[in-house]
Amino acid sequence: MLLLLVIWGLSYRGGLIPTSRKSEDRVAIAEMSEQEILRDLDDLNRLVKVHPRSEQLPQVEEVKKFNQHLRRLTLWLEPNSGVMDRLAEPTRQRIRSALATLEELLQKKVESNHPPADRIPILTDYLEGLLDLADVAPKLTDIQRQFWQLQRANVMWELASILKRRKDADSPLTTLGEVESKLKSLLVEVNRCKVFDPEGARPKLKEELQNVVTYCENLKRKMTYQAKFRVKPFLQNAPQPIEIAHRALTVQSPGKSQDFGLVPSQIDDLQIQFKTKQKDYPITLGLGTPITIVLSIYDNGEDKWITLEQFDLTTEPGPLAPLGLPLIRHDQEKITKLLRLQKLKLEMKLEFSDFRPLVPKLLWDAVSHQE
Repeated sequence: MLLLLVIWGLSYRGGLIPTSRKSEDRVAIAEMSEQEILRDLDDLNRLVKVHPRSEQLPQVEEVKKFNQHLRRLTLWLEPNSGVMDRLAEPTRQRIRSALATLEELLQKKVESNHPPADRIPILTDYLEGLLDLADVAPKLTDIQRQFWQLQRANVMWELASILKRRKDADSPLTTLGEVESKLKSLLVEVNRCKVFDPEGARPKLKEELQNVVTYCENLKRKMTYQAKFRVKPFLQNAPQPIEIAHRALTVQSPGKSQDFGLVPSQIDDLQIQFKTKQKDYPITLGLGTPITIVLSIYDNGEDKWITLEQFDLTTEPGPLAPLGLPLIRHDQEKITKLLRLQKLKLEMKLEFSDFRPLVPKLLWDAVSHQE
């Protein structure tokens, strides 16, 4: 029997025990007499009576004691341990009942209204060292799964907090640096976490974190992002015949300026249509605000361009403005700007689309969480 217990202690669902000390502990727990198990259950019952049962978060020292009890309860319930087979039915019922009580208590902690950053350390102490419990305690397995969902929710909460706090900040570089630093710190915590991951959420979260870090690093390095820019053909109406003269639009953003010619064509004496030579153009935008459009007309007599009007496109910036991306919005594939110039009786419709690099999903989820 002892040989079988040693073999079981060395190998169980979730992998090989890395140290002999751990296998010795498992064997010792499995060899506890029924009286020892009953005393342990009595100790647990006393702990439960004074432990916060609602959403209140307990002290770390209390949680570590519960973790030890959870390890013993789940180990006794493992079919290969043989423990339940040798116990009286009332003792088996007490073990099952004790586990159900702890599962209910843990579920309340998972669902509490405390910020994820406050819940995660406590839940980690509850769940640390418990491995694959799918065949032993399905509810605990579900709590492990929820824990890793909470890890991702915590990342979104942290990102949303930074974006909200730096909503009116002048420097996108500082915000990008803060996001990058915070996510690298969270990545370390995710790597170190010793809570079992029943559905492979950890590697997916690590990949998502790294994607946002890389995204921020690239924006900081290049200081620009790309898009497609389109000017819809538009008319200029006038109460009297107007001069056919070339117009131009200049898109200005921090550190960048790009010109787009507007070719005129006479519709009639009182109407001229303007359109660009191409349907759309690639455009490079500098990080930050403002992004402006300057409408100019070429004066043949003076042989120079004269500014007719300047429009600010970022008076209502999008949620990623703190990162220097004021035009981009999650729910809009195309960003349309309608510009009116009453004195010239014209209306222009501009479109920005296909922004690159693509915003990582984790960042968009954080924006949705913020809203």
